[in-house]
Amino acid sequence: MINGCSAIPTFIGNKEIKDGLSIVGGDSIKVTQTTSDGKIVYTIDYVPYVPSQLNYTTTPKVVEVGSVTDVVISGAIVEGSSTILSRNTNTGLDLTIQDSVTFNNISSDIPGVFPEDLFVSIIDSIGQHSISLGTKFVYPSFVGYSVQNSITSNEDLVNLDRLLVDNIISSLASKTYNYTALPVYIYWLVPTIYPQINSAIEGPLPVPLYKGHSNITLNINGNQVPYTVVRTATSSVLNLAKIKLQ
Repeated sequence: MINGCSAIPTFIGNKEIKDGLSIVGGDSIKVTQTTSDGKIVYTIDYVPYVPSQLNYTTTPKVVEVGSVTDVVISGAIVEGSSTILSRNTNTGLDLTIQDSVTFNNISSDIPGVFPEDLFVSIIDSIGQHSISLGTKFVYPSFVGYSVQNSITSNEDLVNLDRLLVDNIISSLASKTYNYTALPVYIYWLVPTIYPQINSAIEGPLPVPLYKGHSNITLNINGNQVPYTVVRTATSSVLNLAKIKLQ
């Protein structure tokens, strides 16, 4: 006993304690063993948590409701700093390698993601991480011009864009409109089930909209789909008008 402390033996039998000593870190601790001046040195470093990446993609990402398509899912898991404890999927993918799988002749008459409920998930020391996979089937939205202040169909519009999106506001956050032949109205046709246009601006200035137009019904691959119709409140000759929907 020295000053209240017990001496620590360095031998057990004819073996040194260090011969049986092992230092192991967890996911956030890295232990490096080196030798200096005949002594074993353990260096302990903190390793920040880096999540594993579930790098999987679906091709095609978006198609029109009523279409028939082959859906290809491919990719791999890129391991992070934490040990992966388990891997799970219902896709048929081998999650230990770069892999791909094809689902043939996928179709839907309603909006949604198909094949349904596909996922890849892992569990590490932090918890569960997962992604959903599949092709999104959507009703198209339309943007075009007309000299008329009322329409009954998307076929009444010229320079028509058919947009495979389920949120025209985020998809057309900024678009340049250019039509110089005659003063025209810009029309936006959005399925009633999707987020609707509230307002529009060009630079710092508001773009007046007319939202009192009657809804119209369009035939989308055999589906009768109701659409909201929004147009500019006044007609004008457009020259590189950069309009943002809100």
